[in-house]
Amino acid sequence: MKELILKKQYPLEAEILREIIKYLKTELGKRILFFERRNSGASYRKDGKWAGWYYQAYFPNKRITAGMPDLLVIKRNFNLFTIEVKQENGKLLPSQQIVKSELETLGIDYLIARNVNEVKTYLEI
Repeated sequence: MKELILKKQYPLEAEILREIIKYLKTELGKRILFFERRNSGASYRKDGKWAGWYYQAYFPNKRITAGMPDLLVIKRNFNLFTIEVKQENGKLLPSQQIVKSELETLGIDYLIARNVNEVKTYLEI
C-alpha cells in the first residue's frame, strides 16, 4: 500500500493580495492612499505585435521592467512603503531583489507580506 503524502496548501498570492487590499480599503481608507500594480504588465500594439511593458522604473544606471512591488502605500506626512505579496514558502525573484535593494537604498520600506496580519502589524508600528 502506497503512503499518501499531502502537501500543505498555501493561499495563492492573489488571494492574499485581495485580503490586504480589502483591509487597506476598509480599515485605513481615510489615513492612507495606495496603488496596485497589475500583473498583466505586457502591452501589445493594435497589430498584435509586442510593444513592451506598462510600467518602467528608473534607478541610477538601471531601468526595470519587472520586479516592482504589488502595492505602493502612502501614509500621512508622505511616509512611503511598498508591499510585495508572497505565499508562505514564496521567495523573491532576482528582479524583485534588485528593486527591493534599490528602494531600501532610498529609505523606502519594502514589506514582504505573506498574510494580511503582517500588514496590520507593520502599520501599527
